[in-house]
Amino acid sequence: MFNPYTFDYRQYIKEYHNIDINESPVKIPSRVLSRDYIDNTYAGLQVEKIAKFIREYSYLNEKLRLYKNIEDGVETYYLLTLDQPILALEHSFVNITSPIKAIENKDLWHFKQYKGLMSYWFDNDIIPTYPAIISDAAQTQMGFNFWKYLYKEYVSGKKSHVIYVIDYKMGDKININNIDEMEEYYANTQYNSRFVLERIK
Repeated sequence: MFNPYTFDYRQYIKEYHNIDINESPVKIPSRVLSRDYIDNTYAGLQVEKIAKFIREYSYLNEKLRLYKNIEDGVETYYLLTLDQPILALEHSFVNITSPIKAIENKDLWHFKQYKGLMSYWFDNDIIPTYPAIISDAAQTQMGFNFWKYLYKEYVSGKKSHVIYVIDYKMGDKININNIDEMEEYYANTQYNSRFVLERIK
């Protein structure tokens, strides 16, 4: 039976990823280490070593473990399965004050077996806690799809928030009125412009 606490990850990662982890295993990106079950458990072991356990976390009928790590101003939250170091979710962000006061997403990732977990995490933990969220500079198509989910859920659905585009350097704002307008500005969000989800006061 596979035991993540005794498995020889060093040899496995060197053989399959051509990465030597003798010196700095915690610096290997979790996305590299989370492409399959074995890689994922290694990433989970690193979380257990470097992050602080916060509490148990309930998702549907499953119990997970919530961890938090702060390094160089970046807050990162991890969700691991209860009995094994399987990394289910990773979310990192920084708190910014300019051009607006918000959290700026840095990394969003979930293991393929937990497809709905990211939405659940935002709906129950991030949206109620932070009044404004701004997209990062590396807006991928997957990231953009998540922003469209935020629009449908909180702007056109619950009508509790607004989404607009902001020039990261100048601070100019352009209101977004529908999904089509988000599509028009998507390309610009990979440069100076960013999407902002802000709670209606």
